[in-house]
Amino acid sequence: MTIKMNSVDVYIKIVSECRVVNKLFLLTVLFLSPTVLLFAQDDRAKGIVSIAAGLNNNESWEVEPSVTYYFSKYIGVTLGLNVTSQYNQVGFSGTIAGNSRIYWSIEDDETNVAKFLLHPAISLRTPILWLDKDHETGLTIQIEPGMYIALPVNDQITVNYRDKERNSTIIDSKRVSNTKGECVFWNVRGSISLNIDRFVLSTGYSISNFDIYSGRRNIVVENLKLDQKLPIREYTYSFFISLGYCF
Repeated sequence: MTIKMNSVDVYIKIVSECRVVNKLFLLTVLFLSPTVLLFAQDDRAKGIVSIAAGLNNNESWEVEPSVTYYFSKYIGVTLGLNVTSQYNQVGFSGTIAGNSRIYWSIEDDETNVAKFLLHPAISLRTPILWLDKDHETGLTIQIEPGMYIALPVNDQITVNYRDKERNSTIIDSKRVSNTKGECVFWNVRGSISLNIDRFVLSTGYSISNFDIYSGRRNIVVENLKLDQKLPIREYTYSFFISLGYCF
């Protein structure tokens, strides 16, 4: 009798444990199924061609066409060409030692600095958070650490010599060049994207140690280094929007 009761107890215990295991298995499946579904249906195109436009704290606008290729779903490489140019910059001038009548000034149309920046980067993106049942509209987040390569490295400017007694008439001009300008800067960009079918609308923010005046800080005019006339160096912060197409 005791043996039979032990057998029944063992049977009941096994059945109970199986039920617990089944419940745990079911809960695990229910918990993981949305994640599995999200990853399984995240079959996106590998290439994106896009164009971004923005403003930064250098009182500059930016335009950057780029191409991105994802060699896996979430990791890719990007190559862009950033064109940035200042607007409404105030010119600067200086005196000439021993001659109070003549002064120099930079050419008016050269006060705004413009740069071409080659922009290679690594692109990291999240899985798509789908917003509809048809999986045609969704959200992703991107982080892109990379670098700016300035082109050209050194700037040239025109210095005009003006006569105060002749209504600041230009009496002489010369071209001066920078030396030892910086070429490579780091850049980190983050963005959130709305994916609609094959189109990608993004907005984001970037930070870089890019110095828009790096190509002219070492220019010397009349024994004066232009760095003394230019704004203090600081980080560059940019806000942008972009439109892309997946292929």
